[in-house]
Parts: sequence; C-alpha cells; structure tokens
Amino acid sequence: MTLPTVELPVLSAFIEALVAAGTIGLALLTYHQLRIINRERRATQARELAEKVYNPILQELGELRPEYPFSLRQWSDIKKAVPHIIPRIPSQLYSLFEQAEAYAKLTGGLGNRVSELVTEREAQIVKELGLKPQNAGPDTVEYAIVVGKGELQRVYLSHMWITGKNFDTYARDFVTARNASGKEWDIELRVGGYRAGGKPEAEKVANLVFEILKADDRALQLQQRQQEAMELASRISKRIREELGKPLSPWIEQAKASMGDENPQRLQPQKVELERMKVQFFWDYHRTKVYSTLTMLVSLFIGILVILNALQIAGRISYQATVLIVYVLIVLYVPLFLINGVLVKDKQLILETDKLLGKLARVEPLGSLKELLKVEQPETFWVEYKRIFGFSKKQIFLITILLLGILVWGLLH
Repeated sequence: MTLPTVELPVLSAFIEALVAAGTIGLALLTYHQLRIINRERRATQARELAEKVYNPILQELGELRPEYPFSLRQWSDIKKAVPHIIPRIPSQLYSLFEQAEAYAKLTGGLGNRVSELVTEREAQIVKELGLKPQNAGPDTVEYAIVVGKGELQRVYLSHMWITGKNFDTYARDFVTARNASGKEWDIELRVGGYRAGGKPEAEKVANLVFEILKADDRALQLQQRQQEAMELASRISKRIREELGKPLSPWIEQAKASMGDENPQRLQPQKVELERMKVQFFWDYHRTKVYSTLTMLVSLFIGILVILNALQIAGRISYQATVLIVYVLIVLYVPLFLINGVLVKDKQLILETDKLLGKLARVEPLGSLKELLKVEQPETFWVEYKRIFGFSKKQIFLITILLLGILVWGLLH
C-alpha cells in the first residue's frame, strides 16, 4: 500500500499560508495589547484628573455664594501642586479655568474697593443723620437681623450690592436660607456696638449708600463681573460633570460603585486610594503575563512552521511527517496552550480581581502588594534558573560538557 503523493509546492504553500496567518495574528494581538494599555492609561489619567482637579474645583464652585465676590482658589493651588496634570486637561476646560481665575482676581479687587467705600460712606451718613448713640465707640456701622429671642446675625451692605437686591429682599432671603422663615425677625442698625435704630433707619442708611454706589464705576463693574463669573461657574460645573460622566475601564467603574456613599465604614482617603492602586497593579501585572504567554505561543507556532517549511523544501523531512506535525500543531498544540495558558488564566484573573473588588466594597485591607502578586525575594541567577526551567547549575554543566564532547567527537571522526 502506497500513500498518495503531494507535490512539494502545494504543501509548502500551505505552510507559508499558515505562517502568514500567524504573523497577521501576532500583529493583531500586539495591536490589541496596545489598545488595552492605552485605554487603561487614559482611564488612570482620567481618574487622577477627577480626584486632583475636577472634584476639588467642583466642590469649591458648589460652595460659592452670590453675595461674596467670585473666587477660584483651587485652580491656583492645583497649578502649583500638580503641574504635570495640567497638559491633560481638555483645552476648552483649561480655558474656562483660566477665565474663572481672571474673574476671581478682578472681582476680589473690586470687592475690596466697594467694601472700603461702603464703610467710609456708612459712617459719614450715620453722622449726618445723627444716628450715632452718645456712648458709642468708633463709627463701626453694623446691620443685624434679630431672629426669635434676640439671636443676632450680621449682614453687610457690600454683599447686598453684589447680589443687586434691595435691603428688604436680601434680608428676607437671608432669613429663609437659614431656615428661620417661620420665626419672627427684625432688623437693627448698630453703631459702635450700640443700637442706633430699627429697620426704617437701617433701610434709610442702606438706600443712601446704594445711591452713592450707583454712581461709582467700579461698584457697577463689580455687579456686572460678579454675574458673569457666576454664569461662568455654571458652565464650568456642567463641563466638569460631562468629563466625570465619561466611562472608565470596567474594574475602575466597579470599584467606584463599590465604594459608594451607602458604605457605613470608611477608610482614610489615602488608604482607599492605596488599596485601589493595589487592585490596578494586580490586574495590570497578571494581564500582561497572560498576553505575553499568548504572544509567545503565536511566535513559537510561527517559528516551528518556518523551520518545518525549510526542512520540507530541502528534502530533510518527508511530506507525511510534515503533514503529521502540522496536524499536531493546529489540532493539539494551539488549542492546548490557548485554553490552558490564556483563556483559563484570563478567567482566573477576572475571578480573583472580582474578589479583590468585593474586599474594597467591604472596606477590608487587601494585604501587601507582594502577597497579592505572589512575588518572592529574588535569589541568585542559578536559583531563579532552576525555579523557572527546572535545571540546576550542575545539570547544566553536565549537559554542556556532554554536548561539547559529542561536538569534538564529530569533528574528529
């Protein structure tokens, strides 16, 4: 019985096709790895932006009050503390931050000027109206809202001017904002620490001061710039929330959800961040090992095919043996290493990472990074060599001497 013959060019072309397919697959694998690395890098950078830039600024903007001159101290502090992050901020948002900082400087300076002008004119008007008590000390004019049983809360004309509200409207909003709208309240005018009048006198002084401010260019500019700055703050807040709403990598999203406000226990922010970084290092370390295994698998497959094709063309191996080896490679070698070396390890990595995320949710310590990655103290070269390849120093020397002996024997004969 004779086996059917196969022309060498046909078999060689088939092997070359497998080599080409493997090469393309290796290129696609490398591309996929780069995409994952870039995605995780962008996710890490986005999280750093959120924690060190967006959240602090968003918190400060949320605490702004319309009666105080606009400020954005966080942006100046961020530029000094973490300058390496600044280039990562989207250009549009960076421009908004810079505009807000300019508004903060302008309104701050105008606010100081208006406050000085108000203080000067208040004392002058109180003196002209004869409202200063005889026993009063320095001409310090105060407006106090008396709530309930004599609780005093001071208000300032400069704040009223910034909001653009009249005295009565501002006082009512002030009381309502402090949950005292159901209580009886009144307004006192105090000079030098003594009562100088009630609501009518306080409103009269305030209205005269406001008339002076209406004729002052810087006071009018303060009102206008304050309104523009508050509108800019709303735009910045909206834009930041858009950036924070962008999805990160799956494990980061799950970690964010697991560390929500419903968790009754709390770690210190630095401790929480450290534990999250451990999970990220764990994921990146083992994922890199999995994909490195897959890369070596494909590279070895290509190398074997190239050598096999060269031997087959040179006539050093029969086509029957070539077909058998190709069959074993395709049917047994690739599936075995793909399943055991890649797919199984990938699933194990996901399950182990999920357990770590569960610990984060329960605010449990994860242990040291060395224990998570199962890394031991490195030993000498030969100890590490035996641990990885299974051969000791003596065995390698014996094999080397044996090969050298065979080589010398071959040369002599």
